[in-house]
Amino acid sequence: MMHNIYSLNQLSQPQNPVPVQLRVLVVDDNAIDLMLHKRIVAHHMPNCNTIGFQHAANALQYLMEHEGEATYTLILLDIQMPEMDGYEFVAHLHNCPPTVKEKCIIVMVSSAHDEYNHIVHPSLQLVKQKLPKPLVPASFKDVMNNILLHI
Repeated sequence: MMHNIYSLNQLSQPQNPVPVQLRVLVVDDNAIDLMLHKRIVAHHMPNCNTIGFQHAANALQYLMEHEGEATYTLILLDIQMPEMDGYEFVAHLHNCPPTVKEKCIIVMVSSAHDEYNHIVHPSLQLVKQKLPKPLVPASFKDVMNNILLHI
């Protein structure tokens, strides 16, 4: 029997409740990927507040305006976006106050990882993981289990 790797049904039950206050920002200029990724997050982390942004600058502004409202912020961040791409977002976040940037856990999501492997910048220390796009529920679950063990 062949399994659809993109199906939420083929996975185990949703993630146990997150042990810390966590919000999730999904940042992707593609409306379909944004919707898909928000659904995957909602399935595995039903107790988390999940907010979608099609423009990285709006997500950055949200982080600054809502500083201190969550213990941690997981950011699923697309790399290739117009106006401000994922790497520019991370560079801007790197310059934010520690009370903002130290609470962020960034997972970059892109179909173009190989073409960006040469980029080196201190801000990339904020990126905890990279995942292929479109996001696969099982991969997201594995990454989240690993991240949650370390916060």
